[in-house]
Amino acid sequence: FLFSIKFFVLADCLPGGYLSSVFLWSLIPFGCALINEIISQVRQMRVNYLISHSVENKMLQSQIANIKNAHFANLLLIFFILLPPVFRRQFVALNCFDLLGESYLRIDTSVDCNSDGYALFVTYDVLAILIYAAVPLYWI
Repeated sequence: FLFSIKFFVLADCLPGGYLSSVFLWSLIPFGCALINEIISQVRQMRVNYLISHSVENKMLQSQIANIKNAHFANLLLIFFILLPPVFRRQFVALNCFDLLGESYLRIDTSVDCNSDGYALFVTYDVLAILIYAAVPLYWI
């Protein structure tokens, strides 16, 4: 638990400012989902091994369904917990203001919103927002 808190705090202290933080925060739910899927696959492989070396196949096959259901529930929980702070950071990274003819990111005024680097970041950010907005559709 302490590792996860330190990881999230360190995500805000990256060199490169707020945009690096947004990039990392955008990857966290996918990383957690990947870890969840790897654990699910390992557990299923273990049960499949037991099925191939056992006579009680029906009980073990129902255990595979239970593993899939449990890990799907974990995936929903991961996204339910992580998507709101990720969305917040992604949308805040799109909030620019004008000052004396120049445009700056409101949360990090060292970022010039008219730069090519920021334009590339906006493309990534909007794409990530659309992907995350589609996640609830997967639950239907």
